[in-house]
Amino acid sequence: MIQGRFSSRTTGRRPFVTASAQFPIGNNRSLDMRLLVDTGADRTILGPRDALRIGKELGIDLDTVP
Repeated sequence: MIQGRFSSRTTGRRPFVTASAQFPIGNNRSLDMRLLVDTGADRTILGPRDALRIGKELGIDLDTVP
């Protein structure tokens, strides 16, 4: 399930969603993340905090992921 909302007016009302990302290499465990929606982007990038959370909470070394 994806839930969306706009950030506060002080940050320019950017569209965010809360999504659950599932990681097959981590025994299909999942991690909830808050993502900024950019409909014009060619790629999706994890923020540094989320990358650290994946490593810490799921034990996945992102340097080894293809």
